[in-house]
Amino acid sequence: MNIKKYDNKRVRLKDFLGDIYEGIAMHNSVDYNYHEYGVEEEGLQLGCVLFYKSQIKKIEEIKEFSNKYGKLEEVVVEDGIDLIEEIFSQEEDIHIYRLLLCIEDNLNNLKEKEKLLKLIKDLIKYNEDDKIIKKAIELEKKLEE
Repeated sequence: MNIKKYDNKRVRLKDFLGDIYEGIAMHNSVDYNYHEYGVEEEGLQLGCVLFYKSQIKKIEEIKEFSNKYGKLEEVVVEDGIDLIEEIFSQEEDIHIYRLLLCIEDNLNNLKEKEKLLKLIKDLIKYNEDDKIIKKAIELEKKLEE
């Protein structure tokens, strides 16, 4: 399987557990993964989740995401504020927007709402995408209620 061809493409990835993730893939070389993570295997990173080649059961390029958000965003929200912050600091606006939608749907289950509010305020201040800013302002208001 040539996973490098999916670099910077919108993909649907099925991992070895059968879970399906969608996102913009960034290819990590063997050298990069070894240097950063100590693993001599190439991989694809979707948002802040890294899949090594041996963990990928199936992958395909897609034109559109199948839902407003998916497993990737759910994993980030479940994991908490550190991964949310990592996604917010990335340049992939589609990942940020999908994460905001997931946060909105799971607002009652979230911990560390004060930290989340600060992250959202920073997102509003520094992000330039109107769609993201609008959704972030909506979430800011809900968090301040």
